[in-house]
Amino acid sequence: MEAKKEITAPPAISSTEPLNKSVFSAFMWEVAFVQGLASITAGIFFTGYLCFLGASNKEIGWITSIPLFASLAAPFFSYFIDRAKNRKNLYFKALLPGRLLWFAVAAVPVLFHYKLISAPLLVFSACYLVMSVFSTHSVITWTSWMGDLIPWDRRGHYFGLRTTVSNISAIIIYLMAGWYIDKWKPINESIGFSSLFFAAAVFGVIAYFVQKRLPEVPRAIKPDERASVFDVTKKLLEIMKNRNFMRLAMFNTTWAFVIGLTAVYQTVFLIRVVKLEYKYITLFIVLEVLVRLLITKFWGKMMDKHGYKPIMLICGRFIGLIPFFFIFVGWSYWMLIPLYLISGTFWPGIGVAQFNIMFRLTPKQDRAAYLAFNTILTSSVAFIGPVVGGYLVDWMGGFSLKIFFLDIGAFQLLFLAGAMLRGLPLFILNKVEENKEDPVDEVMIEVRSTIAAGFLEGLLTLRDYMLIPVKKAGDIIENIYHNPRE
Repeated sequence: MEAKKEITAPPAISSTEPLNKSVFSAFMWEVAFVQGLASITAGIFFTGYLCFLGASNKEIGWITSIPLFASLAAPFFSYFIDRAKNRKNLYFKALLPGRLLWFAVAAVPVLFHYKLISAPLLVFSACYLVMSVFSTHSVITWTSWMGDLIPWDRRGHYFGLRTTVSNISAIIIYLMAGWYIDKWKPINESIGFSSLFFAAAVFGVIAYFVQKRLPEVPRAIKPDERASVFDVTKKLLEIMKNRNFMRLAMFNTTWAFVIGLTAVYQTVFLIRVVKLEYKYITLFIVLEVLVRLLITKFWGKMMDKHGYKPIMLICGRFIGLIPFFFIFVGWSYWMLIPLYLISGTFWPGIGVAQFNIMFRLTPKQDRAAYLAFNTILTSSVAFIGPVVGGYLVDWMGGFSLKIFFLDIGAFQLLFLAGAMLRGLPLFILNKVEENKEDPVDEVMIEVRSTIAAGFLEGLLTLRDYMLIPVKKAGDIIENIYHNPRE
């Protein structure tokens, strides 16, 4: 009975009103442009940017950890967010400075190339730290705001569609950016990276203005205006008594650590060791994104039907295999195909579920505080992951071992350790209790029998999305034909 009381989700409701057309349009278009920013300023191009500036593995680890370190300010921000009368205004005040700083980041490669700055990594790190602090504030505010804006019983549907739009945008950006950087490499790589990151900053500013069309919504529960800043500590201690939420927070923490241990070095490995051109790496990434695009709707339906936790457990098992496949990439580039197929199939499931289960297990009136606590706990451990990974790779240095057809070096040993560790957080997740949760074995049976149909449905959905512009054009032509101007 005690465990049941700790589950703080609101009671099930029969139905809520869908988003109106203008809100739905802004919600979807914003993610299309913000994905243009994210696709360039994270992942392969971010790592390539650092490699171009001459960052060592240890430095890449430290720089990658900056956003996690900045997240330690989350509890302080949550106090003000919980009491803000207008979360929308608060969100945009923090968002704009961070978006504008990407223009400064875009200038660093050119300034470094022409020897106008002598410490490019220091300049970048300073900008990145400031951006990360603003981003921490923005993420908490946005999550609290969207928690009340998006209907509870339609959240899987709306965020599933949003993820689909995001994936389509990512495919276009990845293909163009990979080809673009490779074209500039033999000419002037600094101009290539500077212009690419400038384009990313422009995407971010456009997304800013599109998102401004989203309305402010009243809080579901009014916050306590009499509370003081000193109550933050009291609130954190209160949250720690919620054992069910603490289990989820511990899962998020250990999961973030083991993912961070190897994630960035997979890209470093492809760029520095395997020496794949960006256009080929982006082709594999596009394969992953296409798979994500086809399967996201399937996972959304499975979450709405069976709960978030079973999907996280199922997808987490397969994600644990990804670093293991990287061990074989040096032997054959073809190993990247199953690797990215697995990644594209199962990351959408755990990503969307991990985000939404936070809403299900947190009370509305203190949601920002709960999210902030999760952020500080996760970040205080997770930022160590990339740092440890970088030090391990540099420490192992020139280690080399030949086992049959495989060349085992420092990166391969790190990937092996990462693959072994990724199963540990799932034991913690198993102990989390969710209101709407079916047995994972039963859900797995349904996943096996229906995932092929899910891919087919995703393909048909993608076809419908691709036909929308054609239909719109046809409607316009028909209106002109039937209603000619006088």
